[in-house]
Amino acid sequence: MKRPLGITLVSLMSFLNGALILVFAYLLLSDSSLAIEVWLGIVEIVIGVLYFVSAYGLWRLKNWGLGLALLLQVVSVAISLDDLRPGFVGGLLILSYLAFSPTVKKVFRDH
Repeated sequence: MKRPLGITLVSLMSFLNGALILVFAYLLLSDSSLAIEVWLGIVEIVIGVLYFVSAYGLWRLKNWGLGLALLLQVVSVAISLDDLRPGFVGGLLILSYLAFSPTVKKVFRDH
């Protein structure tokens, strides 16, 4: 089955998000003097890699890719709740699309 445009866009956004997170992790680690900054940099590296993995899974229409993308979006929305950053709305839209779109359900059920 052909990959829907929405899944393609979410996959590309996940890849870009992972790349940006890894850049910020590198910047944090390259200038860190506190142990907490090192730990935060390591956590960001893990999250960035998870975004790459979810992007690959979505691109290849793998069920685990959808599950990982949903998990990352839930965490992203939950983190954004404290100050209602602009990422909150985007994350909520992506989460809604992945969780409730009939097209997404059909593609991942048939694949």
